[in-house]
Amino acid sequence: MLTENTRQLPAKYNVLFGYAADEGMIDNNPVLRVNKPKLVDKAPEIFSVDELTHY
Repeated sequence: MLTENTRQLPAKYNVLFGYAADEGMIDNNPVLRVNKPKLVDKAPEIFSVDELTHY
């Protein structure tokens, strides 16, 4: 599962590589070809009484 910080990484890399492309250090921004990760919003798993007493 991705956290909010993990989702922000492509944006941070985009700034870095975008700057490098603007300054002519690289030909293009490779981050533009990467799909953005999706944050899955689902309820946390809850242990049953049996699972809690078993461990």
